Amino acid sequence: LDDQFIVVQDNSLVMGNYDMTAIEQKLLLILLSTIKKDDEELKTISFRVRDLADLMGITPYSLYRDLKKICKSIVGKMVELQNKQGDWIVFNIISYAKYRQSKGVVELKLNNDAKPYVLKLKELFTAFKLEQVLDLESKYAIRIYQITKSNIYKKTFVLELETLKKQLKLTQKSYSLYGNIKKKVIEPALAEINEKTDISL
Repeated sequence: LDDQFIVVQDNSLVMGNYDMTAIEQKLLLILLSTIKKDDEELKTISFRVRDLADLMGITPYSLYRDLKKICKSIVGKMVELQNKQGDWIVFNIISYAKYRQSKGVVELKLNNDAKPYVLKLKELFTAFKLEQVLDLESKYAIRIYQITKSNIYKKTFVLELETLKKQLKLTQKSYSLYGNIKKKVIEPALAEINEKTDISL
C-alpha cells in the first residue's frame, strides 16, 4: 500500500448518491486506488489490517476491534447513480469482505456492477492521489473534495443545494434548514479541505 496511489472513478460514481462514514469511504478509496489502468476484471484484494490502520492514521487496535462492523456496513452500502436521461442504477459498491485472523488480513472485492465506473475509463472521469483524502476526518469533506475534483477544470462551478443533499444523503429533518447544512456540513468540510488538501474552495 502506498498513499501515492491514484484513485480513478467515472464522474457518475463521484456524483452518485450514497452515505458512508469517513473510514468506510477511505476503505473504498484505498480499494479503488489498487486498480491498474490495464486491469480487465475486478479482483479480490488482500490488505494487512495493520497497513490499513497506518494508512488511515488510526490505531491498529481500533481497526481490529471494529473491522467486522465496518465490513458488514460497507458491504451493505448502496450507491445510486442517475444520468441526464433519467436512467438510474442502484447497487452495492463492495460485494465481499473476508477476514483471515491467522494472517491479520482482510479481503475486499468491488461489485461487478461497478466495472463500468472504475475500469478502462477513457473520458469523463476523476483522478486524484489517495493521500489527499486520507487525512480528512469529515465524511462530508471526503465527498465534497471528490465532487470538486470532478469539476476542477471549470475553475468555478455551481452545485444545487438539493443535489448536494441527495449526494450526501442529508435526510435528517434538521437539514431542511440551510443554516444547519452550512454550519454542520459545508463550512467544516471546506475548512478541512482547504487546510489538508491540494485544492482551495
